[in-house]
Amino acid sequence: EAARVAAWGDQAGVREAATQRTDPGPPSPALLEAAVAAARASTEDPPGVRRWLRGLADLTAALTEGATEGPLGAATERPSAPQLLGGYRIEGELARGGMGVVYLGHDEALDRPVAVKVLRGADLADDEDRRRFQLEARATAALKHPGIVSVHASGLDAQGNPYLVMELVDGASLCERLSREGPLEPRQAATFAREVAEALAHAHHEGVLHRDLKPANILVDGAGRARLTDFGIAKRVGVEEGLTQTGQVLGTPSYMAPEQADGRSGGPDARTDVYGLGATLFDLLIGRPPFVGVSTWQVLNAVLSEPPPAPHTLRPELD
Repeated sequence: EAARVAAWGDQAGVREAATQRTDPGPPSPALLEAAVAAARASTEDPPGVRRWLRGLADLTAALTEGATEGPLGAATERPSAPQLLGGYRIEGELARGGMGVVYLGHDEALDRPVAVKVLRGADLADDEDRRRFQLEARATAALKHPGIVSVHASGLDAQGNPYLVMELVDGASLCERLSREGPLEPRQAATFAREVAEALAHAHHEGVLHRDLKPANILVDGAGRARLTDFGIAKRVGVEEGLTQTGQVLGTPSYMAPEQADGRSGGPDARTDVYGLGATLFDLLIGRPPFVGVSTWQVLNAVLSEPPPAPHTLRPELD
């Protein structure tokens, strides 16, 4: 189950799932490594299996290290970052999510710091993963708004894997802030929500749906302004990319709108992002998303069948 949560890119959920196991101890790292190796050698590649493998590999690394606290990315042993990618010097890892790994880089030509995003688990990536990554570059490049982290350039590494060069935001995500400080003061939470709503309005005006609104995808810059990032599963309205199939669920379950969790083709639209923003605001105020559970499927079922709880039932001082 922890591997499944990791496959969704929900790093905090990995530890929650792992600590709620009822059997004695975590699965053997050697067993998980063997599962990864066997799956890599398999001639079959059913939809979504590579995403599972990336999650499984992350979990294996975490268990091997014996980490018990902090975000998964801070506790696991990671493969060495490429030292030079195009004209960008890589100086260290900043973050990782369901689709990519973000490194601190330096633009050698313009002498400026940048963020460089590469495809996560590139050795396990398939053509769909690469097309989706390239779609992120095209979608984000079309957006010019102070509330959206901008893309400077994109390219391919020596192995033909895509990378993005983005504006470096000097600040932490709202997910990190929640982990550090707990629920926000209502006025501050509302301010962040308004700033993200303005960024979303611009994206929607340009025909781009984000589809993965959550605190982890919102950075707070040095001026204290919320900045929307990670358009890794974005969709351009009216453009058929040939990626999302009927029954395929994309996004982070706890923040999904019902039509997104259902996986029906053509279901999500701009209102899906508005729902995700509402779920994010709920998290900022309460310290947890509207729906939580011990398994991904339990959360998805709740999203589809239950109304979200009223915030004041969990934080009485809210009215």
